[in-house]
Amino acid sequence: MTVTDLPHVTACADPWDNYLLAMIVAGRGDHLVTDDKRDLLSMVRYEGARIIAVRDFLAMFGRLPRHEGA
Repeated sequence: MTVTDLPHVTACADPWDNYLLAMIVAGRGDHLVTDDKRDLLSMVRYEGARIIAVRDFLAMFGRLPRHEGA
């Protein structure tokens, strides 16, 4: 899917991250996967999409890497 003409979004405390939220809207996303703990992950949801950490996303699909010695 190609997303063009992103909507104007100002919901994130970090203005450099708003384009990611705009892509949720334009692409009708279900998830935003990020490691941005300070701004994006603290939002939890935006326009119905879950904002989750990479580790949680991998765990959802049983793809979390095993650590050595585990």
